[in-house]
Amino acid sequence: MVDRMIAQSGIYTLHSFEKDSLEKLAIEDAKIHKDACFLHKIQIPACAKEGIRSELSVLAGISEETIFPDLEGFARDFVNQYKTNYRPPV
Repeated sequence: MVDRMIAQSGIYTLHSFEKDSLEKLAIEDAKIHKDACFLHKIQIPACAKEGIRSELSVLAGISEETIFPDLEGFARDFVNQYKTNYRPPV
């Protein structure tokens, strides 16, 4: 866990257990600061995830392994690369 925090520059938010509390905070921030708000919610459609993963890997060298530098991150990155690069014989 500590390795992950270091690799990700370990910045977290603290908020209540109230449902949608982070979303409510973003709405209040936007009301007060308009375009200068600090908190944004970004939803990525499931169908776009693979393309984004690929672009991050090719353009910035970001992968599961660089974000999660432990055995689990390595394994997930290995599986993603295998799925991307393996072509079964015809």
